[in-house]
Amino acid sequence: MTLAPTKRKLRGIVGESAPRADAPPKVKGEFTYGSDLSREGMLYGATLRSPHAHARILRIDVARARQMPGVRAVMTSDDLPTREKFGLMRADQPVLATRVVRYVGEPVALVAADDPEQARLATRRSRSNTSCFPRSPTW
Repeated sequence: MTLAPTKRKLRGIVGESAPRADAPPKVKGEFTYGSDLSREGMLYGATLRSPHAHARILRIDVARARQMPGVRAVMTSDDLPTREKFGLMRADQPVLATRVVRYVGEPVALVAADDPEQARLATRRSRSNTSCFPRSPTW
């Protein structure tokens, strides 16, 4: 009697579940998420995002946000030290929208404040004046 050769299990093929080292602590409620971290003097951030899919940025007014108590910094693309772009496949994404927003939710300004609620309120006090481009028909 001859034995059939045993099949070797292939690893790393499409559709195979990958083992996750973070699964047990997450299931047990022991995992530390970024929002769980805290340090003395830590600042919290919030992002002002575009409500438009495609628009020209005419002006970003963050003066009222900068004057709020607890707000330490407000940044627009004009405040960035570089115009470098990033991206997963191709570096074509600006850190903050400059002159044009290209999708709903694109970051337009950043706020750093003493607590998360102050940061969120400061984004609501910021205003971005935009001019929407006409929609192109989809057939």
